[in-house]
Formats: sequence, C-alpha cells, structure tokens
Amino acid sequence: MVTSWLLDATNEVVHSHDEGDTSIYTVVLQFKDLFGNERKHIGTIELSKTKVLQTRVSFTAMSSVSIRSGLVENVSDLKIRVMFSDRTIDAENRHMFDIQPGQIVHLVERLDIASGEGKLGEVAIPYHIPFDPETLCLQTVNADILDDAGDMLYRLSADPLPNGGCYGARMAT
Repeated sequence: MVTSWLLDATNEVVHSHDEGDTSIYTVVLQFKDLFGNERKHIGTIELSKTKVLQTRVSFTAMSSVSIRSGLVENVSDLKIRVMFSDRTIDAENRHMFDIQPGQIVHLVERLDIASGEGKLGEVAIPYHIPFDPETLCLQTVNADILDDAGDMLYRLSADPLPNGGCYGARMAT
C-alpha cells in the first residue's frame, strides 16, 4: 500500500488470481476528497505473470484554474444558470450540492474525466467552500501501476470534487 501527502490518498494492488500466463490484479484507490468524504474506487487489470509491479499515488492539476463568482438565476434537473455582470452561463447540474436560485456560487472550470474525452466543463460550487481556492486546480487523484523500469502500465483516476467520476486506462502492455 502506498500513501500520499496531498489528499490522504492510498493505492493498493491485490493479486486476485492467475489465468494461464496472466495475473489478475485488483487496484484500490482510496482518498478523502476536498469535502471530507471518504472515497473508494476499484479497477481490475490483467498483466503478464512476469511483470514486477510498483505502485504510487499521483495527482494531475491544471497550471491555473478559472474561478468566477456569480448569482444563480435558475436550476433545472440538467443545468444551473449562473448570472455574471456581462453574461449568463449554463453549467451542468451534477447534483453534488443543493443549489437554489438567488444563491451565490463559484463557477469552476474542471476536467470532466467521467466523459473519457478529457473535456473541460464548469462545476457550480456553493460560495463558502471548505478548502483553499488554490486546491481547485487539482484535477485527478491517480492510482498508478508501474513496471520494474518505472514505465506506467495502468492508471485508475478519480475526480476529487464530485461523487463518482472515475475511470481506468491501460497505459502500456
């Protein structure tokens, strides 16, 4: 098990079983997100029995992040319309928070990892956020599986903001 310093994240790789000349592993990424929620994401990988594995927890971040404060005009099941002095923006309603019309929110540009396309989207966060705004540049928490040479074989990633938003991707064979 590997522990990280940034978000109290751990990465654990457990050998499940063997099938022929491959081994099946379960990857467990656990961390406490920016709102103090305990998160656990699990992935499964197949690797050659000859592979020697190393593990680490890593983080990806944007060098800067766009944060704007605005007033919520209306909320639907799909969208949150936020008014600014110069324009109005619709952000996806991810149902992370109970947001009401008339409330002041931060609109934060975020990487939508759940889509698998790496698109940027905007997330509405209540005005009183319980962490430093600089932390919002953190995009993903990653459980990395490396071979004995340090080359990445697999990465299981999770978004530290919403509940959910997790995907795994094999990096090499």
